[in-house]
Amino acid sequence: MKIVVVVAGLALLTASCTGDSSLTQPGSSQSVPPATPSSGSVTDIQSFVSAMEAGGHKVKVGPVVIPPGYGGFGRRARKITVDGYDVWVFQFPTVSASRGMRSQISDDGQRIGDATFVWNPHIYGSGRLIVLYVGNRASTTRDALDELFGKQFAGV
Repeated sequence: MKIVVVVAGLALLTASCTGDSSLTQPGSSQSVPPATPSSGSVTDIQSFVSAMEAGGHKVKVGPVVIPPGYGGFGRRARKITVDGYDVWVFQFPTVSASRGMRSQISDDGQRIGDATFVWNPHIYGSGRLIVLYVGNRASTTRDALDELFGKQFAGV
């Protein structure tokens, strides 16, 4: 059974929750080439925040939340605001677990596992991270993510 989620309602789902940023299951063990960030050292939330700040971006680390795409990712994410725009950072317990999750995401980002979404995602990955930005292609946040991670591995 597929789940269809409308983006407009997703903003309401980002209520604050407490807990660890590495919650729940890791995903499958299929091999997917990792995205290679230009910095080469972004592998976890702390290094992501440090790299964005070093690039001159205003970064605010928020709570662990139920993010957009929760139905596909099946896990909570850390909400991080970059230059006023929200991104959701999923930190997995291992690189292998992150790659397994990436293997379940369609090229256009409209399908994650068995869930189908109606949205405009930009999805990046490196190390144990998957970073989700749902927003305008022309934003400074999108530019910053492109600069840090290189080409998104999924999305529009």
